Amino acid sequence: MKVLLFSVIASLGAVEPMLIELIVPGVSYHTDRSYNYNTLNYGLGLGIVQPQKNEQYEIGAYVVTYKDSFQETAYLGVASVKYWSSIDIHKFGVSGQAGFINGSGYKGIALFPLLNYQFNDEHGLSFLYVPNIGPNRRYPEDNPKHNATSVFVLFYSYRFK
Repeated sequence: MKVLLFSVIASLGAVEPMLIELIVPGVSYHTDRSYNYNTLNYGLGLGIVQPQKNEQYEIGAYVVTYKDSFQETAYLGVASVKYWSSIDIHKFGVSGQAGFINGSGYKGIALFPLLNYQFNDEHGLSFLYVPNIGPNRRYPEDNPKHNATSVFVLFYSYRFK
């Protein structure tokens, strides 16, 4: 996997050094509020980010563990592609992530769109959208936790330079 990631990076013409990113999950908002899922999602994650030639694009890989909306330990591992636009020291981005998630009653492959804001070279916020991906497979139909819902998640990132 590591060799594959480095091969992809080399083929895209990366010239910038790789960065390590610390991820701190924040709050979540569920579109169906009937079960009071909205919560703080404590956790921690790490990422490896590779800016590309003009620093408008970057690719990365992330591993994050957190407390899901049922207050159970969850984790995800994803690959990411980001596009950045800058205004002075502020960077605004859109990105997509694809990978594996095990949490909130779902276990499998998932795709996530994100909006990103980097307010200097080190600190950033990301707004993640997790679409409703169907019934919660972990709980039977008659259980109130069976409800599936779309989720918005805000998290903080710190880039080590």
